Amino acid sequence: MEEKIEKLEELYKEINELTPDKMDMVVSESIHTFEQILEKLNEGTKEEKEAAMQHAKRLKSQLEKQADDAMQALKISKDELNAYASDKKNFSEEEWAALSKAREELSSYREHIDETRSVEELKEENEKPKKKRAKSAKWLAV
Repeated sequence: MEEKIEKLEELYKEINELTPDKMDMVVSESIHTFEQILEKLNEGTKEEKEAAMQHAKRLKSQLEKQADDAMQALKISKDELNAYASDKKNFSEEEWAALSKAREELSSYREHIDETRSVEELKEENEKPKKKRAKSAKWLAV
């Protein structure tokens, strides 16, 4: 797992040099790696879960840093970047297809994570010991 994380970090560092093919590969590798992390979070031992969480935080941090650096270099806000990325006129057909595919894969991944979280939350609810109600005092006949 560590090798995959390091490979992704290297790819993220080269984010400014992405071609549509490279972007497709980066997104696919990222999703595959995050799926492996998610699997460890769901089914791993306590130590594996902790390591997986650290890997996820590390990758998320790296992605956020790259995005922040790119926005700072371009002197644009997150909203401006989103608006730019949502306009098909700003991309070639090949770039737009790759970007659309990446969006679909990320959306699918987010849905999967949300479903997994819901299942995990239900499991946690069911595993919590149920509070016992105090027995009510018997009514005394007066």
